[in-house]
Amino acid sequence: MRIACIACGLMIGLIGCAQATYAPEKSTRLTADDYVYVVSETAAKLQDSDFLKQRGPDSPRAVINITKVENLTTDLIPEAEQWMFLINVRNAPAMSKLSQMKNFVFQVPPEQLARIRKKFPSAGSSAMTPTYIMGATFRSGTRSAKGASGFAEDRTEQYQLDYRITALPGGELVWSSTVEFKRAAKGNLID
Repeated sequence: MRIACIACGLMIGLIGCAQATYAPEKSTRLTADDYVYVVSETAAKLQDSDFLKQRGPDSPRAVINITKVENLTTDLIPEAEQWMFLINVRNAPAMSKLSQMKNFVFQVPPEQLARIRKKFPSAGSSAMTPTYIMGATFRSGTRSAKGASGFAEDRTEQYQLDYRITALPGGELVWSSTVEFKRAAKGNLID
């Protein structure tokens, strides 16, 4: 019985040490909150842009084709999520009323619409001739410091998402905006 109590005590002690030593580490990977932040910031910046301020309900209709994000980050972002960085700007609550007041619409390119609708039924409407293209490029940079163990620790990922709207057919840049944020993680690289 005494041996069983000692063994049980050792097991509890080892489990406690293991949990303290190997606690789940944080990650620099994108989270759902990051998507929400980027989309809401971008929608707010577009709403306050000179591009839209100069437009009114009687302006010629602007048809803005949206494209998927060009992913230059270290994260593997599924293609559907790359599209959603732009589709969700269109779906932002303020955009519906604003699009009526400023006479513009967003659309997914017709060749992509059927495929995207399979996963996101509200992705777009019927095709119109585009007058603008909205795209974005997602970049990231990594910083990590070496700890006493000689392995990388305290990793920080700086994310930058550059949005742009260009006029067709000439490609003149009419609006651009950047949203930045950081994600930090602590722990050994080998953890």
